[in-house]
Amino acid sequence: MDFPTFEEAFRLTKINCWLLGIDGVNVHFRFYLIFATFFPVIFEELGFLITKASAANFVTLLGLIPCIIYCVVSVTKVVVVFLNRVKVVQLIKRVEQLYLKISKDAKKKEIVRHEIIFVKRLTKFLLVLNMTLVSVYNFSSLIIMPYHYITTNTVVYHLPYPVLVPFSTEACLPWFVVYIHSITCGYIAVIFSATMDALYYILVTHVCINFMVLHDDFLNLKFKNFVNLTECIQSHQHFIQLSEDLDVIFRLPNFINVLVGSIQICALGFCITVGDWSDMPGYFIFLSTVLVQLWMTSMFGEKILSSSSSISEAVWNCYWNCTDVKTQKTILLVLMRSQKPQKLTAYLFPVICISSFTKILSNAWSYFSILQSVYTPPA
Repeated sequence: MDFPTFEEAFRLTKINCWLLGIDGVNVHFRFYLIFATFFPVIFEELGFLITKASAANFVTLLGLIPCIIYCVVSVTKVVVVFLNRVKVVQLIKRVEQLYLKISKDAKKKEIVRHEIIFVKRLTKFLLVLNMTLVSVYNFSSLIIMPYHYITTNTVVYHLPYPVLVPFSTEACLPWFVVYIHSITCGYIAVIFSATMDALYYILVTHVCINFMVLHDDFLNLKFKNFVNLTECIQSHQHFIQLSEDLDVIFRLPNFINVLVGSIQICALGFCITVGDWSDMPGYFIFLSTVLVQLWMTSMFGEKILSSSSSISEAVWNCYWNCTDVKTQKTILLVLMRSQKPQKLTAYLFPVICISSFTKILSNAWSYFSILQSVYTPPA
């Protein structure tokens, strides 16, 4: 596969941002229109959750919790990027300049090719996965309603998401209005989530590939008599600043992802074990989506750790002991700084990495075990 250009890597994300009404630092009217359309469904689901709370509806309500969380997390991601859009645009421009430098060097292109192609394919895969998830939920009503009519000879107006509205949906017209609004909001939530996740993955990847290139530059200092040492140090400082800016922008979305991830996994896993068969496809795909999303968030956090940590290894192996004393002192300072890896954080969770993913799974299993022990199926 040819080496992707910067525009190709960002194309899908840019298209989705444009659809949402975010065009760089400019915000179009449709952004506010989309939010005005989307917000009511969150309160409608919360209203249903609060007013219908009972033991008989426990599984239905438990299955609704991941949907509400998904919507809230999606909105949070968009709002954070919206409020930090100037920083995001500046960060994109800076990594674009660095990417153009890499694309002019055949050796550097080979170093980063795999990472760029991987993240390009990943963003497409996640969009398809999320679209599949919401489509299963959105169009389940069009399968359940005819099946129920054929088997019982009665019409039941089924909605894809349990919502509380101030009128009855037990008639064709009001049901159709609520149904169209519900599926529209479902697709909006997917575009919100998939677009912001893709932006996060792409930016993390670009920071990581620059650390990878810098790793190679430090190793090659010995062949260039250390004439590029100052340039390497300046690049290292620049990449550290990029990773810190990235952490500031995505700290809140990462925090919410990690905080509620265990609840989503627990709720969906429990619904799979005790829920109705007609809801199983949605639960399975939803659980898969949540797991993939949390794993990717943790994996990209791990990539920042490993790629930034590799600089100290490269500095140590650059034959610094063969240089003059002044250069050795400079390299020693670089070595000391590079031993402190860059990391993505999430407020109370100090590091986003693979171990944080295992902690989420451990917490989810604990919650699941508690639910299994206290739940009594209705007679």
